[in-house]
Amino acid sequence: MQELHTAPRFYSQRSCAFFHQLATLKGYMTEWNAIGHVPFKEKDKIYKEYHEAVDKQFDRLKVDQNDRKMQTFRNSLSDMSNDERGKGKLYGEREKLMRMYERMKNELQTYENNIGFLSISSKGGGGLLKEMERKIDKLKDEMALIIKKIDAIDENLE
Repeated sequence: MQELHTAPRFYSQRSCAFFHQLATLKGYMTEWNAIGHVPFKEKDKIYKEYHEAVDKQFDRLKVDQNDRKMQTFRNSLSDMSNDERGKGKLYGEREKLMRMYERMKNELQTYENNIGFLSISSKGGGGLLKEMERKIDKLKDEMALIIKKIDAIDENLE
């Protein structure tokens, strides 16, 4: 019975530590983005090392891949909005994402239409059907991420 009472407290302590560590990591990422110009010769090497270190920390914290992408995107948005042509870049990024969303929406519609033609009774049809369903789920996840990115841009444009 004692274990039941200590479990929620342990969970909340762990959650606080997790959010503190995540906030610290996000602070480092913001600091990284504020540094500014990196010599072109060194840019790729430094960029790669930075992202490997960030990915390692996100893995350690068990942060979802979509959350990682969204955090990286928010950091790049802050860079864009601080630029002298910030609004123009934000509008351009928004248009690019809208085109990507529409393309994915059409692709999703095609996949869903094609599923209707597949026959489970045919040899290998079950595997093909599962593959199509996997692609549909992946597309839906990517589309949801794009919507979040568009919303983040809209927040920066207000």
